Amino acid sequence: MKISYFSTAIDNNTYNRIVESCKKYKPTYSGINFDRKIGLGVSKYAELIFCSLQSVPSYPKYNLLTRKVQSMIGKSKLYAPGFINLPMFKTIIFFLKASYFFMKASNKGNVVLISGLYTPFLLTSFLLKIFTRKKVICIVPDLPEIMLNYRKDKSILNKMAQRIFLKLNMTIRSHIDGYIFLTPYMNIINKKNKDYICIDGLVDTNDYLLSTEEILMYKQKYSSILDDKSFVIMYAGKITEKFGISLLIKSFIEASIEKSLLILHGDGDYAKFVIDNYSDNENIYYGGLVKNSEILFLENEVDLLVDPRPGDDILAKMSFPSKVHEYLFSGKPVLVNNLPCYTTEYEKYLFMTKDNSIDSWKNSMIEISKIDQSVLNEIKDSNRNFIKERKNIDIQSKEIISFINNVVKR
Repeated sequence: MKISYFSTAIDNNTYNRIVESCKKYKPTYSGINFDRKIGLGVSKYAELIFCSLQSVPSYPKYNLLTRKVQSMIGKSKLYAPGFINLPMFKTIIFFLKASYFFMKASNKGNVVLISGLYTPFLLTSFLLKIFTRKKVICIVPDLPEIMLNYRKDKSILNKMAQRIFLKLNMTIRSHIDGYIFLTPYMNIINKKNKDYICIDGLVDTNDYLLSTEEILMYKQKYSSILDDKSFVIMYAGKITEKFGISLLIKSFIEASIEKSLLILHGDGDYAKFVIDNYSDNENIYYGGLVKNSEILFLENEVDLLVDPRPGDDILAKMSFPSKVHEYLFSGKPVLVNNLPCYTTEYEKYLFMTKDNSIDSWKNSMIEISKIDQSVLNEIKDSNRNFIKERKNIDIQSKEIISFINNVVKR
C-alpha cells in the first residue's frame, strides 16, 4: 500500500531551528512528535510520502517567509512547502503547493492519510479525492472548533481568518472516508456514520534514548536546581490557566512538602503570570520551552509527574493528553484528574485525584511523597510494561494499517 500523508511531522533538526527562531509562543513538541510517530509506525507497513505543514506562529511571532524543508523521517522523504507566514496566506499557499506536489506524485499512492482537521489538509485531500479517487482517512487528535477557544493572544486578522476557515473546515469534512479518533466522544463529528476506530496514542521507545553527552550536559544544568530537594514534581506542556496550571501551583504551595520543588516547562499565555508572580519562590522553577531530550532527562530525575488538566472541561472528552504515555514510560508515579478520555485500563496505572480541587491535589501530592521505595519500584515496572505491551508503536500502527485496508476495500 502507498499512502500520501499530510501532517505537522518534521525532523528534529527542523523543529529545533523553528523553536530557536520563534519570538513568542513556540510550537510544542507533543503534537509534532505524535504526527512523526504515526508516520514512522505506518511506514513500516506501507510506503509513505510525507507532506508537512510547518507548525509556526504567524508573523511577527515567527519569520515572514518560511523556507521549504526537504529531509527524511526514518526511511521516508519529507517535503514541507515554504510559505508567506501570514493568516490565510499560509493556508492558501500550502494548499496550492501540496496539491501540486501530490498531483505530480498521484501514481505513487492510493490512500490519503491526514493527521488533524487542519483546513489546508482537508482542502488538499478533497482535491486529490476528486481528481484521483483516493480514499481519505483522517486521524483526529483534537477538534478545531474546541481548540479555537483555547487560543488567546491572536490579532484581529488572525481571529477573522480562524473563524472563516473553521466554517470552511466543518463544511468540507464530508469527503472523509474513515476516522481514527483518540477518544470515542469525538465520534460526535462523524455525521455520516463513516467507519472509525479509537487509538489514544503510540509510543516509540527509541525516543527515550539519550546520548552520554546529553545526560552529562543536563546533569550539569540541573545539579544546583535539584540539589537538596527530596521530592521533585514536574509538569511539561502548555502553560495555560485552562490546563490547570494555576491550580497546580496553588496546590503545590499549600502541600508544603519538605524539600520539595515544582518544575514547569512549556510555553503559553499563562507563562508571563508565572514569571511575574513566582520567580522569587525558590521551590518553583519555570524553565520555559526546552528540547524534548531535556524533558526526557528530567522525567527520569524527578519523583512525580503531573497533568492538572481539568476533568469538567469539554477538552477532557475530545482529546487525549499524549504526554501521559511518555510520563508512564518513565516509570515514575503520574498524578492526573480523572478525565473522561481515560478508559478503565488506565485506572491501574495512574494516580487520579478525587476531584479537580486544590485540596484534592494537595492531599494526593502529600500521599505520593510518602510512598515506600519498594512500592515505587513496582509502579515503575508496571507502568513501563503497560506502555511497552499495549501502546507501543508497532501494535498501534498495525491497527491503523488494518483499519485503512478495511476502508479501502469498501
